[in-house]
Amino acid sequence: MASPPKQTETEAQVIAALRGIGQVLQQIAAEVAALRVLLEGRLQSPPSKPN
Repeated sequence: MASPPKQTETEAQVIAALRGIGQVLQQIAAEVAALRVLLEGRLQSPPSKPN
């Protein structure tokens, strides 16, 4: 028995949604990595305050 067209369309929509979610997760991961680099740089070299 072949799958009805609606099921195939739904599967395609699910796959497209998952790909979109994957792209968003990649963007978030890149943003987090950039923030980590910035924060680590600030923690390693704190601004010197004159006493």
